[in-house]
Amino acid sequence: MQKKCTRCHKKHPSSHYQDGRYASGFREFCKACVIKKKTVKQNISPDRKDAGVARRQARTQKAKKDSQKLMLQARAKEELWRRGLICEAVLDSNQMEISEAFESSNSVSFVVLCSRRIGKSVFCITKAIEKCLKTPGYRVMYLSTTSEQTKQIVEQSMAIPLRSCPADLKPRINHHDNKVKFKNSSEIRFKGLDKTGRDSIRGSGADLIIADEFCFMKE
Repeated sequence: MQKKCTRCHKKHPSSHYQDGRYASGFREFCKACVIKKKTVKQNISPDRKDAGVARRQARTQKAKKDSQKLMLQARAKEELWRRGLICEAVLDSNQMEISEAFESSNSVSFVVLCSRRIGKSVFCITKAIEKCLKTPGYRVMYLSTTSEQTKQIVEQSMAIPLRSCPADLKPRINHHDNKVKFKNSSEIRFKGLDKTGRDSIRGSGADLIIADEFCFMKE
């Protein structure tokens, strides 16, 4: 019985084969190919061997440094969450400028007018989470133009700031009622104004009202 060598692709009798293992998996090589491979490996110059070892060590050290950097970043973000500095843990530089302007404003209303895809919804969600964690019993009402947009905010935008949130601080999200409840009795309520309009929020009280895409709201 003859078999085909997976390296030289020549057919040899079964007795002419020797098992070999490569990185791609288990294969069978003829004795001639195994001897050639061993000879090539033995003839590699010391300088080339040292260079290969140095490259592997450099890759290992880089991987360790990257891993340590990620661990330090995760610990730093967790510490910021526990200190109530959620915006510093989540937002980028552009969003932080909006946050600082919001905190320094003494006005009852605050309008964010900026370009698309800058992260306005993420900023609003993060600010709402920060207020709820800092103040027990804090109530936030988050208004959007449509019920579909409300669902998208709850499922997608809400997940971005909560990625780095410690497990014991994470709120409970009720997708059916579009509510986010915290352990300190604070909550965020999401409302879409496309079906019932302002009647859906009549009589509701809140410490902070956020109107996402306010310029597109009809009422």
